[in-house]
Amino acid sequence: MSSSMVAVRSVEEHAERILVDVDRMLNSAAVSIQIADQHILEDDVALYELLVREKQVLPPVQVLRFVDLTGVSRASSSRVGATEIELSDLQLRQVDANPAKPGYFVGQLIKSPGNQELILPIARNLYIRGQHVGMIVAELKVNYFFDFYKRITNYKAIVSLRKLDGSLMIRSPFEPTWIDRSLRDAKSMINIRNGADEGAFAEHSILTGEYLLFTYKKIPDSPMVAVYSRRMDDVLMPWKSRTLNRILLSVGISGFILLALVAFIIYYNYKQKLDDALTESEHRYRQLYDDGNDPIVLISQDMLYIDCNAAAVRFFGVADKQRIIGKKVGLFSRQSALQLQQPDIMALIEKAIAGEPQQFEWVTIRRHKIIYTDVTINRTELDKGYAIFAILRDISARKRAELLQTTQNRILHLVMTDADLEDILKEIVQFADSQIPQSVCSILMLNDEASYFAAIFTSRLSERMRVGYLGMPIAHGNGASSEAVITRMPYVVGDILADPVMENARQFINLEEFPSCGSWPIVGKEGQVLGVFSALLKEHGLPASEYLHLAGVVADLASVAIESRKAEDRIRHLAHYDELTGLPNRFLCTQHISNAIAHAEHRGGQVAVFLMDLDRFKNINDTFGHETGEALLREIAIRFRNCLRELDILARVGGDEFIVLVDDYEDPLQLGEIAQKLLTEARKPFDISGHECQLSTSIGIATYPTDGPNAQTLIKNADIAMYRAKHKGKDDYRFYSDEVNTHTIERIALETELRRAIERKEFVVHYQPKVDLKSSRIVGAEALVRWQHPVRGLLPPGEFIGLAEEAGLIDQIGLQVLDRACVDIDSLNRLGLAFGRIAINLAGSQFNDDNLLADIQRVVQSRGVSSASLEFEITESMVMHNREQAIAIMDGIRALGFTISIDDFGTGYSSLAYLKRFPVDNVKIDRSFITDIPHDANGSAIVQAIIAMAHALNLKVVTEGVETEVQLKALQVFGSDEYQGYFFSRPIPHAAFVQMLQQHAQPKL
Repeated sequence: MSSSMVAVRSVEEHAERILVDVDRMLNSAAVSIQIADQHILEDDVALYELLVREKQVLPPVQVLRFVDLTGVSRASSSRVGATEIELSDLQLRQVDANPAKPGYFVGQLIKSPGNQELILPIARNLYIRGQHVGMIVAELKVNYFFDFYKRITNYKAIVSLRKLDGSLMIRSPFEPTWIDRSLRDAKSMINIRNGADEGAFAEHSILTGEYLLFTYKKIPDSPMVAVYSRRMDDVLMPWKSRTLNRILLSVGISGFILLALVAFIIYYNYKQKLDDALTESEHRYRQLYDDGNDPIVLISQDMLYIDCNAAAVRFFGVADKQRIIGKKVGLFSRQSALQLQQPDIMALIEKAIAGEPQQFEWVTIRRHKIIYTDVTINRTELDKGYAIFAILRDISARKRAELLQTTQNRILHLVMTDADLEDILKEIVQFADSQIPQSVCSILMLNDEASYFAAIFTSRLSERMRVGYLGMPIAHGNGASSEAVITRMPYVVGDILADPVMENARQFINLEEFPSCGSWPIVGKEGQVLGVFSALLKEHGLPASEYLHLAGVVADLASVAIESRKAEDRIRHLAHYDELTGLPNRFLCTQHISNAIAHAEHRGGQVAVFLMDLDRFKNINDTFGHETGEALLREIAIRFRNCLRELDILARVGGDEFIVLVDDYEDPLQLGEIAQKLLTEARKPFDISGHECQLSTSIGIATYPTDGPNAQTLIKNADIAMYRAKHKGKDDYRFYSDEVNTHTIERIALETELRRAIERKEFVVHYQPKVDLKSSRIVGAEALVRWQHPVRGLLPPGEFIGLAEEAGLIDQIGLQVLDRACVDIDSLNRLGLAFGRIAINLAGSQFNDDNLLADIQRVVQSRGVSSASLEFEITESMVMHNREQAIAIMDGIRALGFTISIDDFGTGYSSLAYLKRFPVDNVKIDRSFITDIPHDANGSAIVQAIIAMAHALNLKVVTEGVETEVQLKALQVFGSDEYQGYFFSRPIPHAAFVQMLQQHAQPKL
């Protein structure tokens, strides 16, 4: 029985080792996908190359595949662009209890579709940024098991791998008809499930009916068990033979001496065969011991090594086993310098001696490398007493992968939580220091021109080395870091003293302490070098492969952190400045005007706003193209800037519109002089492709306090004055005056009609559908108000909303829109139509009304409409003036069951910080960013950045103003969730919306 237990342990160790190796490979593939480019799952070639590279690590694996959530095999290491569905993949499922630490799971034995070879699928779920996207599947060759079983049994025993639920995975000798048969109710499986982790028993086989001696051992951290069984006839054969021989001997003695002699000869020959068989068995088990991949040692009672196998010799790094035998246990772990809580070895050995097998992990540093070891110890009986039988498994790769995954998650979390870049880079350096013992790691940042190192982040680098590196030009001979920047490739120096690359840098390095070093470029997505990860090493020669891999991952993490911060700075710049001219945009210009008005009000000063529109600029664009037009705009912006005072502010607020803010003037004549200078600069000829062309500009001027109390009014009145200048023949300027605003009386009359329209409920609601980008289904709509004027017909909101806001009537109109929408929602519900949520726009005055929540609740309850059918849209500016009050109102709206969407996102404050703070559900990207995508690189960059930020905060993204198929396809690539616009439908009346829903109807779930 003892030989059977040794055999089953060998079978279990062999199975556990390959399962651990496959799990390690699956984890490595998952990590590689997670840190790769965010679009790698759509890049067939990149995904194929990644799977091929990972599969090469483990030859027993035939194919490595990526399977998405629908069961489609999206990629395979055997070919590019696999998109078929494997039926076995649909049954290969497991829900991870902790998605942060997914485990592997084993499928049913199948035949490979390619070569009909038997394979065992082993899978692991794949998560990217916390989202389950599919699984990595490794197809393990079953012959790998059969070859091993043949070597240890020579078909004289039965070896099988089973699941604890009774599934028969592998059996040798092999019989295909047994594979799909369940052994769940077999007595042998009942004994195994109810038994200890390992054991033995005799029982009839449910497959063959033979009476067998079963020995088994359950595989740790796996629902599988290794079973080794022999026929009882074979087990009892020696005893039966001895009994037969005694009988023959008795008969021979009492009978015939000749017969006794013959019986003795027979007995002798048979005994010789048994001895030969025993010798062969002992040789086989000794071969298992000596040839095992895991280190095995025998330890005496006085804690001395008394034997070991070849794997142990390699593990301890000595020439032969004689350098181990006789040495004290612990001698090879004395280099440990880690501040870790290690287990009490003596206590564990005492338990093992008492008959309790022990398993624990031990961590040491050997040759400047961290070694993680899984140790299993058991008591084993010898001829003269007992010894400790210990199996050592190097789990360093697995532990490093787990630690690397944890660190990556922590770093990515810091990136998403707006942590300071310096803190993130220091965290990365500390991680590298902890994983490369006795090294000095640092991250060196380049200046903007990439000509020298401008900053260093490190915790161990000496001040002398820090000062030496800072400001050192990027050139050959200035160290491995400069070489990594120049070549854009990692550069490792095995001997600093001899390598000419280190000629000018070795003076700063203590060569006795650090004989080697390495540098890895930190490369951005577009191939630009952002900096360098550098490590000084205490070991001679090139570092181990695991440290080369770790350094590459550290450089990638630093790249993610640096690019994330640069992208956010870029978004802030694009939100406030015109990308073409570098001038302030409309938003920043409006802030400058508001600030100037506030200062002027405090000191009793004056402010002037010039609004300039280039005359006939469209002809330039149509004749010479947009590229020439953009060059002309840059030139005219420089001319305008040079003719103004330094304190005057010039902004570009539209295609060919500019605003000049003149602060603190005394005489209006000054404004006329400034206008003349601007007109003169605009008239100067331009050279376009050898042709002399001339432009002019029309200027409107509005002043504070005469022409308006705030920035919006001044800009509006300057615009009126500018159009007056255009109507008078262009190339001139005009001041705003009361005579210009001739429609004042008309506005008073229109206000009276508005009040009457509220009383008569003349406002109607049109609906513009919102469509899911993936399914093309209608998932909601925006309610848009129209005025059914009794004389002028249907009026769009642009003709009355502004006046309604000024007259204080917008709140009443907003409640009528909400009431009308609730009536229409009730109608849709009665028709059984699925329509998602109807979005209602809230005005700024409504949002500041203390009765807003009560009014909303009253209207919705009176119509019997569920809050799940409504959504409220607010703009960025509405929530920024009194943030605490805004948060309280938004919390109240969400508490009632409604959702909240930020409308026109990107045109206001566009702050990631406030998006995190305010309780919103959706973000609507303003149509101004959608107009020119994907041809406008700046607009595309802003849209992609907003989508990425919103998704990182678990917010849904809606893009409005989609008018073309090109825009729609670009948004699908960018990852937007929903869209609305004329491409799908203009705003339509309720009846038309009902008809549209009926055409797209699907029953509610």
